[in-house]
Amino acid sequence: MELYDSKYVYFDWDDNLKGKKGFFADNINDLKQDVKDNRLSWYKKICHGNNSNYPFRFDEDDVIDENDSSYSFRFCYYDPYYEFRRAYLEGKQIQFKDGDNWIDIDGEPCFIGDEYRIKPEEYYVECDDALGFVIITKRGKGHCYWTGTRDDCLTWIEKHKHLEDIAKAYEKGKMIQFFDGKEWKDCWNPKVPKGSPLWEADVSYRVAPDIWYAVYNDNNIYKTKSPDDMSDVLFGSNNEKEIDLFIDNHIYLEEIIKAGRKGKTIQFKEFGVSNDPWREITGFNDLSLHDFVHYEYRIQPEKRVPFDTVQELIDAWDNKYPQNKNRPEGTMPLIWIKHKEKNRVYLITDFLFDKAFTCDVGTEDENLRLTELFENFTFLDGSVIGKVKGE
Repeated sequence: MELYDSKYVYFDWDDNLKGKKGFFADNINDLKQDVKDNRLSWYKKICHGNNSNYPFRFDEDDVIDENDSSYSFRFCYYDPYYEFRRAYLEGKQIQFKDGDNWIDIDGEPCFIGDEYRIKPEEYYVECDDALGFVIITKRGKGHCYWTGTRDDCLTWIEKHKHLEDIAKAYEKGKMIQFFDGKEWKDCWNPKVPKGSPLWEADVSYRVAPDIWYAVYNDNNIYKTKSPDDMSDVLFGSNNEKEIDLFIDNHIYLEEIIKAGRKGKTIQFKEFGVSNDPWREITGFNDLSLHDFVHYEYRIQPEKRVPFDTVQELIDAWDNKYPQNKNRPEGTMPLIWIKHKEKNRVYLITDFLFDKAFTCDVGTEDENLRLTELFENFTFLDGSVIGKVKGE
């Protein structure tokens, strides 16, 4: 791109030049050199001269004597894009306006029709431990509170000066809280590093009181003020006794979380709501996303089916109560069962191992198939009389 272009040289007065800024000279060589060298002492507002041979004059404000011909010139150079062209050649970013937005121009601008500007230099507001809010031109390691022109940043600091001490604490990793009109709430989002205060000038903020956390790690639940990973947090409170009580009441979660992280399906439902169904959890890695105060959790029960043989029934009973394996030789196990609806208990007295029979076991009341034991009875401890599907 050349800075000088002869098409912008004027030999005669044109009313469209009035008030514009350009270069002046009495010969083309001087005019060309002034443009190329950006000699700003000759770059002034254009005014109509009184002499037809010298039709161009400095703006009235620059003229000591309006009748002095030394202030009138033969030629004028006016390029509507001169300042942008000069800025581009100096390495500055040129933008064009698209609606309400300014868009960076990639490559050499064509300078046709659009509204252009030199991209304003961006400044950043950060918080220094000693100085408070400061304006910088190059981002540091701290949080960026505002971005814009220098004046924009100065205005932002003026409106937010009362938040400097809060911001200093935030830079040190302290939890910041805001008041929503009813209560103080954490400015914390587990998906946003260091939290997410909006730093609104008309919102009340404070440094959160020391918080205790109930954390799951290494297969145990414990309390701490400084979790290594917020995704391991089960519950938080600034009341240490609440954390102790939570841990005492939620030890059962240790096995459930361990199982969930090994791929077992975990279910949850609301405490105290009898008709709330058990629902499956999709993903059990970020514990901070779950409510362990108002919901209870469990490992999804394995699907069970009836025993296939009488021997499977006996083996299951012996595994449930290993002491029964030491029964006298020549005797059968004393397997007690309970009817689900009658709430009556029975002792199995007959074991029919031959498949030719139409039943598998018997009590003093009736003969039963293994499928009937599965559907209508339980062991006395309430467990299913059956096996895990697939075993």
